[in-house]
Amino acid sequence: MRRSPVCYICGEETQNPTKDHVIPRCLFPTPPPPNLITLPCHSKCQEKYAKDEEYFRTHISVISNLGENANAREVWKKALRGLKQRPHQRTDLINRLDDVDIQTPGGLYIGKAKEVKFSAKRTNRILYKIARGLFTFHTGKILPRHMISKFYFKPKDYQPQLLKLAKYSGRFSNIFSYSCVMDEGGSSIWWLVFYQSVHTIVAFVEKELLK
Repeated sequence: MRRSPVCYICGEETQNPTKDHVIPRCLFPTPPPPNLITLPCHSKCQEKYAKDEEYFRTHISVISNLGENANAREVWKKALRGLKQRPHQRTDLINRLDDVDIQTPGGLYIGKAKEVKFSAKRTNRILYKIARGLFTFHTGKILPRHMISKFYFKPKDYQPQLLKLAKYSGRFSNIFSYSCVMDEGGSSIWWLVFYQSVHTIVAFVEKELLK
């Protein structure tokens, strides 16, 4: 008997799967590229991430290099249009703006700027979903349950020596790119870059390696 497809998010079989965009479609201007990665998914699992994907899109686009990336500017404008239709979300974003001191690399104070604070939990949920999907897309396997997830947002050390050993990689214009190194046991490190300026790392590590 032929097995039902497996949802890449929860790892369970699904008889009526939907196709989920591993890299959230909302991160792209309209229309999105036709070659976005999709995988089978429960509709309920997909719905659980929908609001967090929009939240992620809004905050990643606003902290990206908007001056250098036209696609990021277009996505931010799309996010702004959405916020205008949701006053409570717009107010929430404004309330999370703080003044921060700006200094030169030499420590010279040059003024203040606005910085937006956002939820690490909601951000990490989307980073996890993307990296988990890329793991399934490239290996044909569901991420094992015993893997521990570690997240690094805008890390100062990108470990360039490891990037040279990348086993998997991909790029979608100047909007999203990724690279991955993986050992024989299945532990992996995923470099996820948004709008060429926001760098993140997701590591899936076996529990035994953390002892």
